[in-house]
Amino acid sequence: MNILQYLEETRPHRPLLPADPVKRARVREICEVISSGIQPLQNLVVLIYVGEERKKEWAQHWITRGFT
Repeated sequence: MNILQYLEETRPHRPLLPADPVKRARVREICEVISSGIQPLQNLVVLIYVGEERKKEWAQHWITRGFT
């Protein structure tokens, strides 16, 4: 998120976020879900623990849960 904010602030002529405040908030919400709710559960230690055969199932579960 910090990189996104930096680019948004330093390159106003090429915005990454929508101009509409509601749409901009939705983009930030999705980024936060990925950053806090999905990505930490996809780290290497967890995936090794889960095992190769359950890796896809584990990822799908947390991605679905994060976006619902």
